[in-house]
Amino acid sequence: MVARFLLAVAVLAGAYRGHHRRHAALVGGLCPTGMVKNEDGTCEDFGCPEGHELVEGGYCKSTEKCPAGFIMDPYGGFCVARECPKYMAPHPSGRCSCEHLGTVTAGHGVDFWCAGVGCPPGTLKNNEGLCEDKPCPTGYYRSWTGWCELKVCPLGFERDVHGFCQEKQCGQGEVLNDHGDCVPALRSGSGRMFDGDTMPKVSTTMWCLLILATTYFSVFTTRFLLRTLNSDYLMKGAFAGAEACLSASITYVMMAPMLGILFLCTRMRAIQLAQGQTEVFGLPQPYVKTAMAFATVCFVVQVVLAILIPACTNKKRDAETGEEVPDKSGMDGLLRGLLLVFMVIMYIAVVVVCVGLALMDRHNGIGDRLWNGRPPPLSPAILCTFILTFFFFAVYAAWALCHVNRYMTEPEAPTKMEEVFTAGRMAVGVAPILCVLFVAASMRSNQLDRDGRIQPWAEIAMYVATAAVIAQTVFVIALPLSYPDSQPVEGIIDGDVEFVGIPEDAWYITAMFRYVLMGIMYAAGAVVIASIFFLTAQSGPTPNISPAVVCVICLVIYYFVVTFLLFVFQTLRRANNSEDAMGRTLLRATVAMGAAYQAVLFAPMLAILFIACRMRALQLSTREDGTVPPGAGPQCWAQEAMYLATWSVLAQIGLDVVMALLLPLKADKDITRGSAFDSDRSPAVYVVLSLLRTLAMFCMLGCAIAIIVAVFVMKPENLPPWAKEECLVPGFRIVPPIVQ
Repeated sequence: MVARFLLAVAVLAGAYRGHHRRHAALVGGLCPTGMVKNEDGTCEDFGCPEGHELVEGGYCKSTEKCPAGFIMDPYGGFCVARECPKYMAPHPSGRCSCEHLGTVTAGHGVDFWCAGVGCPPGTLKNNEGLCEDKPCPTGYYRSWTGWCELKVCPLGFERDVHGFCQEKQCGQGEVLNDHGDCVPALRSGSGRMFDGDTMPKVSTTMWCLLILATTYFSVFTTRFLLRTLNSDYLMKGAFAGAEACLSASITYVMMAPMLGILFLCTRMRAIQLAQGQTEVFGLPQPYVKTAMAFATVCFVVQVVLAILIPACTNKKRDAETGEEVPDKSGMDGLLRGLLLVFMVIMYIAVVVVCVGLALMDRHNGIGDRLWNGRPPPLSPAILCTFILTFFFFAVYAAWALCHVNRYMTEPEAPTKMEEVFTAGRMAVGVAPILCVLFVAASMRSNQLDRDGRIQPWAEIAMYVATAAVIAQTVFVIALPLSYPDSQPVEGIIDGDVEFVGIPEDAWYITAMFRYVLMGIMYAAGAVVIASIFFLTAQSGPTPNISPAVVCVICLVIYYFVVTFLLFVFQTLRRANNSEDAMGRTLLRATVAMGAAYQAVLFAPMLAILFIACRMRALQLSTREDGTVPPGAGPQCWAQEAMYLATWSVLAQIGLDVVMALLLPLKADKDITRGSAFDSDRSPAVYVVLSLLRTLAMFCMLGCAIAIIVAVFVMKPENLPPWAKEECLVPGFRIVPPIVQ
């Protein structure tokens, strides 16, 4: 024991002398081999301890292995009583080595560690410091130590298999952009960012919008045709059952425009945050795209189930009353249960899309990578759409709950609460067209490079219009509930509900209050429309308003005028509900506006289709410097299809008004049953006007189909300003509804 202690003391003393001599040798330059510097800085002969030899630089190096329990200082060359550091293992030479990890030794003095290269490709260090086959988790990289760390390389660099940041190598046909991402390479001399081979695919948002539009147009068109055929002059109600089945699905079909505008705003936000490179940054988020697909599928399934329920419902005779009632235990109950399930899934998907829209600026670090931690906030157009979407679906959800409760308790008797929310659905039905107007104003701002922001007074008008819609809907719902004796009755317009039993004085006061709210809403909408015309470019000449936005403005005006006149005539008819000439005139005017209202119901979905088509065209026609050239947009024939579809809606409105003026009306009790016109008394006029009305509608549908086709066939090389203009009708130019 004493001998081992003396040996340790001798080794430590030698280590101290070696360290002192090494320090002296490094001051003022190196001494010749075999000499070391003393305290005076002069070189003198000084022999190394026994078992050591002097090496270049004045170091004494051991010529023997260290005994057990000792390791050799890799720099001093002396054995010291110390265990190997963590992750290092003793080498046969006596030193601590990192060879078993595939790394080299680094350090100074008696402090040293494993450094240099990391573990072999596809492996990383475990808790024992050994390399094993195990990839790093998603979002992590393997550092030079072999450990998985969460860290972002500088722009234009990426991690290699060893965790080092190396300059990013793009694939064939790709180059690095200013954000350090690989984008399609520019074609020499083309001036375009994309061509037919490198352009992005049709987005999930676009697919969902096209499915929504197809379902919407199909149901409304088929119902119109069946209603026309069921007239007394033609088929005399031969297809009344089919018409009733389609009419039962209208409530669910009316959700399509609101879903579409929500998806459209989500896509616009993604393009804004990603600065057009939505595919590079994965926007909208994958879960948002999945939610869009789920919401669209659930919407279509609900429409189909709503059509099947009246057709598949079995009847049974009530034991007490003797009347036929639906059999809830049969197919009717199963279909309604499925309808409720898909409705809940759709609402959950809508919530997911809204959450994704609100949190999009945090996805994939895009706020820090592109906007230096300060991404732009939601524009007023998107924010107002967000609010109206939430309120719209809240009203529809309340109606659905009342509808389910009515079915479970008393199927044949709609409750007052259900009819109250039916009236609320009619009031909130203006929300989609308002949101389309807001988005159109935002697109005009983007056309002028204003980042989606319009004049401050126009932004205030958006908030005012949003508040007016909410206040009006709440007022319509609260008014009947304030009078327990009020009862709902079927209105003249499809889906409309009127309440009787409200005192006259209270009714007049509430009507005036609602007029005020409607006036505020329409005035705010007019302000937003005016802002589109007054908006100017921040630099350079101001281009003309795009054809898509022009058509959207026209459709919004059609919708506003028809719905306002409909409400006015309904109010006047309620005030003068007599059989005199004035009463019959007001009834005819109400029926005319009710028929025109069925025509303007196409306006919201058409406007969404126009904007979606233009959005796709602007993405594909982007120039190689990232800007959008003036005059960019869909194919010229697609723009003319927008013009013609807008004219067709106006023609349908005009023909409905003419039909109401020329054709005699049915008796009051028959007005709510399908067509309000007595075709037997004027068959020739009815056939001619109905034929023209049908042709106008099919013209509109043909234009809508042309726009959908344009979305799928458009390529950068066939879009303006890169391609020559091709008319929808060869040799004939369609005049826009508004001349700028």
